[in-house]
Amino acid sequence: MGSFKQGKSLALHTYSFLTNKIEVSRNFIDRLITKCRSAFASQDFLLYSQSLL
Repeated sequence: MGSFKQGKSLALHTYSFLTNKIEVSRNFIDRLITKCRSAFASQDFLLYSQSLL
């Protein structure tokens, strides 16, 4: 019975860890899109893309 409880808490821990990871990457992608949009808007896109390389 104890091992079942342990497995359940481990599964919950893994689940919350993964959802946090997904949330972090989503924020990162949102920031990247915003950066690209502002770069397009200011016509500095070539300069910006060169700085990425």
